[in-house]
Amino acid sequence: MSDGPGFTADDIHGSSQFITAFRNIWLGWEPGKTQETIPIHLEAWNRYYNFVGNVLGKIGYHTRYEAAASSSTDAGNASIGDKSIYTLGYSGNEGTILSPIPNDTLVKVTMMRWGNYDTVHAATQWNASEVPSSLSAFSNAVPGNQALPNSFYVSAKPSWWTATPWPAIGPDVAGGADPTGHAHKIPAHACYDTTSKTGGILNFNAVNCYPDTTTPGAPTNLRIVRE
Repeated sequence: MSDGPGFTADDIHGSSQFITAFRNIWLGWEPGKTQETIPIHLEAWNRYYNFVGNVLGKIGYHTRYEAAASSSTDAGNASIGDKSIYTLGYSGNEGTILSPIPNDTLVKVTMMRWGNYDTVHAATQWNASEVPSSLSAFSNAVPGNQALPNSFYVSAKPSWWTATPWPAIGPDVAGGADPTGHAHKIPAHACYDTTSKTGGILNFNAVNCYPDTTTPGAPTNLRIVRE
């Protein structure tokens, strides 16, 4: 669960696979920026991503749901890519090709999208066509309902969580302070806003921000999947 400008996976620093993003709010847009204003930007060779229950885009700025490479040589268009909620499979920034690196159409084909609210539709998308259920390897079945768990990590609200509603972000969350109403400030965001700064540096003290500073336990029952 995070609150930030966006999520980017590039193809210059190495590819990535099998990443899940759940209950985040990503505007894409930042003050003063006119480039790379994309909530979710997956460049070539970043496959098998899962985006579930996120809140995406800025009202009045993003005008297109997705810009996706149609072929390995599709030149793309930066002005379209920058105004899209998703920019997928291009080898270059902003939805363009970086010659001689080819685009990757499998980025979109292998990606799962389910229950994400976006500001272009002004609605939550539950599209079976965006679930890679027909892949020969690593397929995902279409979920049988639209219920989203509060978390994939913990079974209940953590003891260190503040008075912020739990969960704080998601299409099923109401009354949030963001323009969509689907996101409250997570404790880290609230802590940043209420903590003094010296020379622009946060004077952070966990005791002042969190009611319980006990270190969370390590995750259990993890599996390593090898291709």
